[in-house]
Amino acid sequence: MKKTKKIIVFITFSLSEINVLLPLFAALKSDNNIEISIIFTVKKIHTQYIQSPFYNYCENQLELITNLYYIPNKFDNNYKLNLSIVRKVIKKINYIYWVLKTLPILVVKILSSDICMHDFSNQAGSTRVLYLLHAIVKKQILTYHHGNEITIDKTPCSKRIDSDKSTILLFGSHNSKYMKEVGYDRQFVIGYPIFFQEWRKLVNSYCKQLNFQDQTVLIYSRHITDRYMDLDKYVELLSSSLRVIRAKCNNIEIIIKPHPREDIEMINKIIKIQKISNVSISYEHPAVLAKSAKMAITFWGSVILESLSMDVPTVEYYKEADKFREDYPSGSNYKAAGIHSVSSEEGLEIFVDSVIDKSYKFPSIISEFKKVKNTEIFFT
Repeated sequence: MKKTKKIIVFITFSLSEINVLLPLFAALKSDNNIEISIIFTVKKIHTQYIQSPFYNYCENQLELITNLYYIPNKFDNNYKLNLSIVRKVIKKINYIYWVLKTLPILVVKILSSDICMHDFSNQAGSTRVLYLLHAIVKKQILTYHHGNEITIDKTPCSKRIDSDKSTILLFGSHNSKYMKEVGYDRQFVIGYPIFFQEWRKLVNSYCKQLNFQDQTVLIYSRHITDRYMDLDKYVELLSSSLRVIRAKCNNIEIIIKPHPREDIEMINKIIKIQKISNVSISYEHPAVLAKSAKMAITFWGSVILESLSMDVPTVEYYKEADKFREDYPSGSNYKAAGIHSVSSEEGLEIFVDSVIDKSYKFPSIISEFKKVKNTEIFFT
């Protein structure tokens, strides 16, 4: 009998890690004898995960093992930047206590696994035990991006700790340059898991249970932040999107999918000011929401690939934040890849008209994404 391959994954940064991993695991579990354990080290992320019926469905269908082994982190502990000496000591004691409590369990799980995985931001406090053990027992460590990002041109941040000890899983060769700049020289292209057939099949099987009756128009919004979304541009993007949809699509239901860190009070305020009815806010998985969508609008971000992976006409509607080019010198990487992008209300109207009159054509890059799938690194 073929030996079971054991994979352990540390979720340390954000819930968006799950949106990369589940599609990958759907492909790995389809024809192989694999046991996958997901370790949440952040309470907040674990709480978000267990509250999702879709994630629970995927966990059951893929027979995943999930556990919370909390390690003190910056996401659960809202410490101020300028801590007093006393609070710094308390923080240190708290960290040592939790690590000592959790450490024996994690050591056993790491040693019994064949492959260890974590997000490329490498939250060192949560992955330190993994790399300490790696110095003694050479485990295969695979690192992944926490979002389905296209990274053609991006200003590199500081090099990642221990990046020389792991292999980065790339979605495509366009991600290679940036990942080398942050320290990942060992690279392996797997393709975009959200375009894998096994994932599309899993999403479709879940959506059949929901029995969608009517089409919707989907808006993937994003939170206000000085790097990627200025307040005035946010108000303009959401307000004009609501106006255009209502003018072009009559009383079709509009669903707004907020960014996890977005203030929905601002969304409700804009809806009220615009006097738009039949609008709802949903935290459902972006791929699931796309299944009932006639079209989708995104305010820039990797979520654009979620609706495109479900064959939904999608446009990036974005006005660059004042500091946007500090991180993305050439502008939007999604636009650079050939994905439809507009920056004016008139441009948005043209996109909506193309969907209505059926002249819309999917970007050629999407068909290319659907062709690439390589999971051999998990079985070598």
